[in-house]
Amino acid sequence: MKISTKLLGAAILLCALFFASLPVFADDFIKQRVSELTAEVVAIRGNLEESKSKMMRLDYYRIEDILATISHKLAEAAEVGSADEDKALRTLIDINQELKNIKPLMDESLPVETRGIWVDNVTMRNLLSKADVERFMEDMASINVNFLIIDAYNNGAATYPSKVAAEHYESQIYEGDKLKDIIEIARQKGIEIHTLINTFGVGTGINHFLDEKMAWLDKTYEDKYTGSSGHYWISPMVPEAREYVMSILKELVVDYGVDGIQLDYVRYDTEFGYHEYARELYKSLFGIDPFDIQFQRDKDNFTVFKTQFVNRFVERAFFELKELKPDLLVSASTGSPYSWYKLDLGQDWATWAENRNISFFCPMSYTGDVDHYRRIAISDLGSMKGTTYIFPGLGVYLYDEYVMQEQIAAGRTTAISGQTIFSTANMKPADYEVLKAGIWKEPAVPTFRDPRAAAELMLGDLALRIQEFEPYLGAESGLASSYLIKIEELKGKVADLQIRPWDTRNLREESPEEVAQLEPLIASLKEFSKKVAGDAESGRVSPLTGERITLELSKVIALLEPLVHTAKPFVYVSTYLL
Repeated sequence: MKISTKLLGAAILLCALFFASLPVFADDFIKQRVSELTAEVVAIRGNLEESKSKMMRLDYYRIEDILATISHKLAEAAEVGSADEDKALRTLIDINQELKNIKPLMDESLPVETRGIWVDNVTMRNLLSKADVERFMEDMASINVNFLIIDAYNNGAATYPSKVAAEHYESQIYEGDKLKDIIEIARQKGIEIHTLINTFGVGTGINHFLDEKMAWLDKTYEDKYTGSSGHYWISPMVPEAREYVMSILKELVVDYGVDGIQLDYVRYDTEFGYHEYARELYKSLFGIDPFDIQFQRDKDNFTVFKTQFVNRFVERAFFELKELKPDLLVSASTGSPYSWYKLDLGQDWATWAENRNISFFCPMSYTGDVDHYRRIAISDLGSMKGTTYIFPGLGVYLYDEYVMQEQIAAGRTTAISGQTIFSTANMKPADYEVLKAGIWKEPAVPTFRDPRAAAELMLGDLALRIQEFEPYLGAESGLASSYLIKIEELKGKVADLQIRPWDTRNLREESPEEVAQLEPLIASLKEFSKKVAGDAESGRVSPLTGERITLELSKVIALLEPLVHTAKPFVYVSTYLL
């Protein structure tokens, strides 16, 4: 349960009134609380010193000013004590709020980072005029996102005036074209627009399928149109259903010129996959109706059979859409962690990356636990094996603004170079304030469109940090200078790379020339990272500084590795059982 600042203040005030009636206990409470808050101030000052060793760009003067004010108030509360308990307790309430105000300032805004947010169907329904769109886009610009994932098709209908699909009522009453207005304003603000569709998920929008499309609806193993969730799905195996989905995707690319397409619900639900067409096809190939399957081996075989149809759809969507708009980025929001959902949902998304059918992923890594979120990000990054990019999703509906900040900070301690928030309807005013105060305070260059350029910028920024924070690095004489020389050398090599851009390259076209450039460069980055780690271990540089340098190098490596993967000879990989 979350407690607002007002409620917390009221609770403390009630405590004050209670303790006021008990003089001895009130005095003890004040002394204990002053001691606890003093310890918090000491801890923050310690964190600030560590932040300098980590080369974090914080507003140190502002934070120190706030801490000085808090220290003064703590002394005041201790001096007043039981002589004026009401005043002392009110001062403690003020201090508690001041400490909360510091928290958003303790994380820096990175200059190179992918920052996305899903604009869900609830938000789209509430944008009823261009004025609404303009206000909404101001909110998005205020938190410095660099791409929006717009829900363009959900519950069987479009959120824009589609010529292919049915249109939601709220879209119909919008004067003009909502999606075109969003794209126009976003481009003025330097924000990319990637449109999302619920690929095979119909949700509860069955009314849009009570015609010839009824024949496309998938069935469960109980021969029903809905499973335990009460939602409907169309079958990825039915050719007409696939054509329908493709026509929506092509409409978004051709008529709207979007910057990217994101496939959501590009999978089965756990109970589905038993459409008559699927059963007959499987029976013709393997001699058994899926309804009659008894043995685990046959169940596994049927699961792999279903998964291949999803794989082929993603492959087709990627290449056909890229033909229409070569710089289009095609991504997917996927079940996370990968290993949990690979075959359970027929969503073998690591294989899409191995087969070079995707530009990047936004795994739905929704958890309320900060450490768990970090471990999921590391797991999914490991599952990709350097084949593509991931920007994990943060489920902000699960927690308050401070946990959101902690999860973004935790994600930054891995080799990922950005994250995505789910979603605008779940964002609270306090979430916006925390993002604007520190962690997304300044604009950032995204990493998903030009990873090579992003890697170059990251190395340049790392060199600047070493220069800015040199007095705090605990480095032996001359060591920081040697680091700068090496980083500038690596940055120059990244700048000199003669490789195809990520957004327009044919991911299956090999290039020995690119491999010859990239592999030695990545080896040099790893060798330098190993040296820095060794220096930190031996005390030649602060362990915190060494950790930050190696972290930044790992992000650069993670940006370059998919460029190598897509330059090597292509070998098709099929879905297989874990």
